[in-house]
Amino acid sequence: MKKLILLALTLFALKSNATVHTVNNAPNGGAQFTTINDAINAAVMGDTIYVHGSPLVYAAFNVTDKKLTIIGPGWAPQKNNAVRAIVASAIIRNSTASIPTKTSNGTEIQGLVFNGAVSISLNSVLDVSVSNMRIDRCEFRGGIDIVYGASNYIIENCYITGSLARVTLGSTSSYSNFLFQNNIFRIGNFNNGFIANFINVSNFIFSHNLFMTDAPGSGGSNASNALARNLTFSNNIFININLNTGIEFSTFNNNLTYYPTIAALPAPWAAGNVANNSDGGGNLSNVNPQMAAQTAINIGADNPIADFTIAAGPANNSGNDSKDLGLLFDATGSLNWASARGARLPFIFSMNIINPTVSPGTNLNVEVTAKKNN
Repeated sequence: MKKLILLALTLFALKSNATVHTVNNAPNGGAQFTTINDAINAAVMGDTIYVHGSPLVYAAFNVTDKKLTIIGPGWAPQKNNAVRAIVASAIIRNSTASIPTKTSNGTEIQGLVFNGAVSISLNSVLDVSVSNMRIDRCEFRGGIDIVYGASNYIIENCYITGSLARVTLGSTSSYSNFLFQNNIFRIGNFNNGFIANFINVSNFIFSHNLFMTDAPGSGGSNASNALARNLTFSNNIFININLNTGIEFSTFNNNLTYYPTIAALPAPWAAGNVANNSDGGGNLSNVNPQMAAQTAINIGADNPIADFTIAAGPANNSGNDSKDLGLLFDATGSLNWASARGARLPFIFSMNIINPTVSPGTNLNVEVTAKKNN
C-alpha cells in the first residue's frame, strides 16, 4: 500500500514550484473539486489542474488572466478501464486588466476532449489577445476560435474532427509564429474547410499532418473555408482535399495529395497556378501514400487509433527531414502518434488485489502496473 500511495503522489508532482489541483465530476470521484471552474478559481498563476477521466461530461470552463496548465488523460488513453475527460467547451482570455503577473499567456491545454468550441479571446472590447499557448494531445469536435491577434502557438498531436473541424482566426487581426504539427484534421459530414480567415498571418507552418474527409462530394473537401495566404505546408498528406480553393501565396514542400474516390484535382503548386502558390520541391500529386489503414483513411473513417504508419512506398522517408510523410512516429520524444493518444503523465495502467480475502493481522497485497507515454 505504501508503494501505491507513493505512486499516486508521483502522478501529481508535475512541477515542484506549482500547486496541483485535481478535478473529478463523477460521484465519489475522490478529487479536490467536481468542476474545472472551481479548480481554476482556486488556482494561481503557474498552477496545474489535472482533470480525471469521467463518464460524465464536464461543464464548460473559463480561464481569465491566469496562466495555467490543464491536463486530461488524453483522447484515447491506453489503460485498463480507460475513460476520457470530455468537456462541453472552453474560453481562454485576457481582459483589459491583464498584466505580466496576471495573464493567460503561456497557458497549456493537454489531453482533453472538447465537444464544443474552444474560444481563445472573445470578440469583445473587454478582451486583449492571448499568446504563447501550447495545445497538445486534445480532441476537438467544435473547432478552435482565436478571435484576436496572437503569436507563438504550438498545436500538436491533436485530433480535430467533425462538421466543425476548423481553426478560425479573426479576419481583421494579425497573427504570427503558429506551428501545427502531427495532427489529424478530419472533416465529417459537411464540407466546410479546416481553416478560416488565415489572411493576416506570418510564419504559419503545417508540418506532418494528415488531412482527410468523409464528405468530399465530387470536387473534394475545401482545405480553407475562406481566403488563406502566406502559409507553409511541409510533409503533409491530403486525402480527397481540394487545395485549389482559398489557398494562395503559399509554399508547398514535400506534400502528397491522393484522390481515391473522386476525380484527381490539379496540384496547388503546379507551375502557372492562378493562386500564386510556390512549389518548394518534393511534392507528389495524386499518389497513394500506402498507409497501413489506407482503405479506412480513403473514406475518412472516424478512427484516430487506426494504423497510420507507412512501411514502404512513395511516402516512405520522403519528407524534407527524411521521415515519412504524414503523421510522425518518432522513436524518441513526444511526436509519435501511437503514444500521442494519452497524456504524458505517468498513469496507473492496472491494479490487481492479489489476496482479496485477508485474515486479521495479515498483509493485503496489491499489484500496480504504471506506464508513461513519451
